[in-house]
Amino acid sequence: SPKTPDVACTGVKCIPPILLKNYRLETAESFSKVLLKKCPDICAIIAYGSSVRGDYLPNSDIDILCIVDEGANKPTWDEGTFRGMQIDLDSRSVATIDPAAIVEDPYQFGLFRNVHVLYERGHNISNLIGSIGRRYSRETHKRHHLSVISTSVVKNYHDFRRLRYVGDRPGIIRAFMFSLWCFSEYMLVFCDSSPGGLGCLNRLKMVHSDSYVEILQLQNGASVSVDDLKRIGEAVIKGISGLSWFDTQAIKAKWMFNHGFGYEAFHIVGILAGLRIKDGGLPTETVDCWHEMMHWTPESLRNAENVLAHMLTKYNIAV
Repeated sequence: SPKTPDVACTGVKCIPPILLKNYRLETAESFSKVLLKKCPDICAIIAYGSSVRGDYLPNSDIDILCIVDEGANKPTWDEGTFRGMQIDLDSRSVATIDPAAIVEDPYQFGLFRNVHVLYERGHNISNLIGSIGRRYSRETHKRHHLSVISTSVVKNYHDFRRLRYVGDRPGIIRAFMFSLWCFSEYMLVFCDSSPGGLGCLNRLKMVHSDSYVEILQLQNGASVSVDDLKRIGEAVIKGISGLSWFDTQAIKAKWMFNHGFGYEAFHIVGILAGLRIKDGGLPTETVDCWHEMMHWTPESLRNAENVLAHMLTKYNIAV
């Protein structure tokens, strides 16, 4: 399997992986001080995601959640990098942090189960986070979280079946990739890890290698090389260019293609393609490139549907 490079080039300097997590959290601490100067109504600033869990890639964002007083202006960050690291800032009102609701939502719970509090006024946020943990019942809530995500898996699987039957070429791409995306999130929850985000396949590789390999085999087909996957990825990236969030994700995918994470990068561009198809469509030439280079035919798609159904049934997802 591809491994993380020996050093991570942040744009400021190269840092060995053993020191990178500390550097990321130090960067998050410094960034929080900048936010506090910009916005006096901040209740708390929290780091979360891969930088806290430790499963980041060298080009991963630092995810920051800023919580403000109810009715206060929410700070934004439009400057991209900070100290050479890409910052992904989410701002919310403190009134939206409801432990009872969070523990029922697999994605919100996944966010709060691994956090690092960078700043808080008093101890309200620490108390809220503690309340989320105390409310969580592994037996009850894990079963509920799996049920929520399996519903999305099954919906996308049936969309894939229907769209394959009617020959909707863009829809086939969307439903196929979304099925695998949701399935990887299901397996992360199954393994007591956090779902959410475009990097879920890379996380799955670390916690459940069998399903990771099964997804790769189905996603990539039997005869598609990494170079061909990269060419498909380049066509998708060209087709989604000009949309700021998509451009940001495309930059990450390009880096991954060039640094030994081609399979994971293709998973990301596949999700981006699906999102673009859902929102407004990919250019026809991009869709045609995908189908041609993946060697998708009516027979191979029917086989993919059968393999996907078997894979879901194997992991107790009723289709």
